[in-house]
Amino acid sequence: GSYYTPDYVVAYIVEETVDPLVEEIRADLEADGLEPHESEYFRRFWQRILDLKILDPAMGSGHFLTKATGYLTEHVMEVVREQEIQSYDEQQLRRDIAKECIYGVDINGMAVELAKLSMWLETLAADQPLAFLDHHLKTGNSLVGSDITEVLSDGDGESGQLTLTQAFARTRRQTLDHVMDRMQELLDIDNETLEDIKSMEEIYDEIRADPLYKRLFELTNVHTAEQFGLDVPAEAYEQMAGAIEDGSEWASIRADSDYFATAQAMAGGEDFFHWELEFPEAFFDVDGNKREDAGFDAVVGNPPYVNMSSVGDETQKYLSNAYQNVYAGNSDILYYFLTKSLTVLCDSGMFGLIVARYFATAQYGSGVRAQLLEKGKISKVVDFGNFQAFPGVDVLTNIVFCQKNKKIDEYQTTILKLKQDDCSAEDIANGLQSEDGDIFSKIEMNSTELSSDPWNLIDEQT
Repeated sequence: GSYYTPDYVVAYIVEETVDPLVEEIRADLEADGLEPHESEYFRRFWQRILDLKILDPAMGSGHFLTKATGYLTEHVMEVVREQEIQSYDEQQLRRDIAKECIYGVDINGMAVELAKLSMWLETLAADQPLAFLDHHLKTGNSLVGSDITEVLSDGDGESGQLTLTQAFARTRRQTLDHVMDRMQELLDIDNETLEDIKSMEEIYDEIRADPLYKRLFELTNVHTAEQFGLDVPAEAYEQMAGAIEDGSEWASIRADSDYFATAQAMAGGEDFFHWELEFPEAFFDVDGNKREDAGFDAVVGNPPYVNMSSVGDETQKYLSNAYQNVYAGNSDILYYFLTKSLTVLCDSGMFGLIVARYFATAQYGSGVRAQLLEKGKISKVVDFGNFQAFPGVDVLTNIVFCQKNKKIDEYQTTILKLKQDDCSAEDIANGLQSEDGDIFSKIEMNSTELSSDPWNLIDEQT
């Protein structure tokens, strides 16, 4: 939720979620015959780290993101120290990791500014200005939006002819190709001087102002607004796609179409967030094609716990349409964050989230449990029992780790269950790190024991 997550919880989630990514990089380099003391090892290790994409979809003040930045930096510094490299400054590594690897979204604009402040403090370097972060830390509703690849999808060709759908998809690719070129231009700037920061700001403003890029957003806004119940004419998408490359035709649609104006107003009022368009580098290659590894390598965080009864009718209508397999009336909005976190991961990517315990035990959580089991591998669940991980907040919590699209029919899920509710936070922190049997009971549960029915995480032997 909107409560500050204890540092030991943040550290544990980041380590458990990000560490497998780092270990995979190490294993790949060692499989290629490279050793940590070799210069080529560092060059490739550093580039692979910079290629990682870590997201918090409800970032609040940025606690998880600063921890992830520090964690990745320390792994790189281990190699720097091993090789006694003098040319790499630790704070510069932090700035580069923040610029390249760290992504965050929050619906609260003030929270986004606080997250930037947290990241600025994390990456503060002597004689350098505050780092540019606007391209990766953004305001929006993580749950509400559409994928441009679905709105303008790649169609199947007929008799070798370029179909209308393919022409629309080509326009999408060409636009994103241009956006990706400009984004790479932004990322190539060193982010070290005031002139660098100004250049990055200018390029980013130019990207956001690009006419074709803006039209993709507007078209996608219409698609999302339709799921809120907006009446969109059947021919509207064909008209918009056909006009998207022509400024005057698009201006006519803007001026003459009531549905279009309503959709753009709704986008502002509901804080639409279109993941593929907002973070194109996470989903598209340099040519504007959908990446094979599209999505984020890791998702971490503490999503909000808000009962759906406090959510507006229009938003409920949207969620019932966009998350049909999960929607369950007066459930909890965190169910949609679990689903979205899985959706935006790349294949084999992992999320680690601290969530209210009832996601696992409540009857109306059957939809989200089914989604996680169908599309992911539940690798570990930490059950805090009746211990309140958030001091003074009456909510019982689990930490859940789930890896996307692991096509395994049967596997073991580790359950860590707190033995006593009167443990200190320090004892729990130490117990999590060591999986200490005095603090937690450890159960290896066969995945076939988990279903959409409420999960029984009780150790039958105790």
